[in-house]
Amino acid sequence: MTIQPSLPKILFYVERSLHLPFLEPIEEYLRTSGLAQTAFSAPEFFAGTTDVPQWGLPDQELDRLRTKAPFFVEPQDFSPDVTIVADACHFRIPHIQHVINVGHGMICKGAFYTDSSIIRRENLSQMLLVPGPWHASRLASNVFIPTRVTGFIKSDQLFGAKAQDRAAFCSRMSIDPAKKIVLFAPTYNPELSAIHCIAEGIRKIANDDTVLLIKLHNLTEDYWKELYKNIASASPNIHYLLDADYSGMMHAADLMVSDVSSIYIEFLLMDKPVILFNNPRMKEFPLYRAQDIEYLTRDAGVQVDTLEALLRAVPEELAHPERRSQIRQRYAQALDHGRDGQSTARAGQAIMDWVYGRDRRVRTDLNVVVLEPEDAGKERIMADISELVNTSPNHRLEIFIFGGCAHVEDPRATHVRLGLFHGPELYDCLRASSTASTVVLCGGLCMPYDWPKWLDNHMRWNEHSGAIKALTEPVLAARCMSQLCSSSKGISNPGVLSFGLLVSAIGQSAPAQHLPSECIMIRAALLQELPEKLPVTTPEEFITALGLLPPRQRMQTLMAMDCYMYPADATARTLRQIKTLRKLGRHQEAALLARTLAAES
Repeated sequence: MTIQPSLPKILFYVERSLHLPFLEPIEEYLRTSGLAQTAFSAPEFFAGTTDVPQWGLPDQELDRLRTKAPFFVEPQDFSPDVTIVADACHFRIPHIQHVINVGHGMICKGAFYTDSSIIRRENLSQMLLVPGPWHASRLASNVFIPTRVTGFIKSDQLFGAKAQDRAAFCSRMSIDPAKKIVLFAPTYNPELSAIHCIAEGIRKIANDDTVLLIKLHNLTEDYWKELYKNIASASPNIHYLLDADYSGMMHAADLMVSDVSSIYIEFLLMDKPVILFNNPRMKEFPLYRAQDIEYLTRDAGVQVDTLEALLRAVPEELAHPERRSQIRQRYAQALDHGRDGQSTARAGQAIMDWVYGRDRRVRTDLNVVVLEPEDAGKERIMADISELVNTSPNHRLEIFIFGGCAHVEDPRATHVRLGLFHGPELYDCLRASSTASTVVLCGGLCMPYDWPKWLDNHMRWNEHSGAIKALTEPVLAARCMSQLCSSSKGISNPGVLSFGLLVSAIGQSAPAQHLPSECIMIRAALLQELPEKLPVTTPEEFITALGLLPPRQRMQTLMAMDCYMYPADATARTLRQIKTLRKLGRHQEAALLARTLAAES
């Protein structure tokens, strides 16, 4: 297989098999159009259990993908310009910085396209592609990366040139095309699924004039799969379908019977009638939200809650399929842009626009004040400047240095004052800040990539916040991570801990007026309210004092749990841990750490 080195390198990371219908069409479009050199990657295969979902790809799927493009066990070995995913799976690809997410499907499931903290993780990507304008509007208050409306990738199978029509499907399945065809496509969750309510009663839909197609979700329990296979085998007018029949079954069906499965939204796109079975346990679903897409759109179908009502509704809807057509068309416009078989092409072009810089975030200005210790030399200060600039790709920083024992000439920063912490000039610098917010931090910190983005996001999510602190206490950071992971085993590598907190805690914050931190982002309006003098003598005290300002302005100071910065110097990191442990009264742990430090030195 010949690879053209001049083309951008685009990796498709397949976390689960169910992501393939979203990723494969885009890969094929980019590869066959000659727009990029492509490759696949996936985590090591795990078949899944009743409690843990499957991830990775089985051998037969890997073999099939390798006939299209190279496969890399380690994603970074391909050195991609950008990686395409179909869910927020950043925890599995920690070394990949540039990621584009092509979305989650059509409905909320209590987590996406809804007012939920879970969707804040989408900000980990550089761009998000969504099916329709309604999805984009529902994300706007939580997701601040560029979002492109490209259409539902899977709907290209319905509207594209390769769509299987009714005649072809009926011929393949030996179905008389003159008969009415009803498709039963339920979800699998016991609180939502029609399976557990209708059971064998579904067979009553089929008769000499009506064919019943049964298509179960692949996560349906084996018991129900076997039951419905047996139902189908006992009747010539009932057919049990597999995944490969998607386009054909959708075009062939005159009517769908479903529940809260996303497939009923996909069926609405074709402007055909739907009957929706309301499971009496629906509101027991852990992520039930009445204002989510799958519940707001139920007026596009006939809703029933008993088998008898279902059996009455089927012939009525088959006889009058046009009754809810206007409602269906309105939802189709809002949920699937285009419906023309070109969603994959639009997604591919959106990716190429990002690759060539045509749809990236506009870089924003940010003032940063660095408080160096009085003994910081030129090398240490230069390293701090580089760390700030290199980890802030989407910001133009104006950096002001206060402190240190040697003056630094660097075009990236202004060294205002040497020596001890000194207030007046620092206050003047802060009051003169021209950016929407200003960051004040101590020197010597290692920072997560794109750190201003993580702090600024909290300003957006919390409109009543006046200041956002970064997490800089190693003991507190380790405790947060262990709680998130429900594990007592700590992470010793601070870089791994920083990335783990970013991915696991994104969007989470806590009140932090008195919590210690060495980095704070504060709104410009509050900086104008600085008193003439704060009773502080050290940089750490000054940052704490800034965090105490917002309550006087009826605003909060919050700690961003997803933005962990740690001392670059390992000894300084250990000394800070010892100090914190002593404050917490954990003297034995502090003494053990002190002895370890003494032995190493």
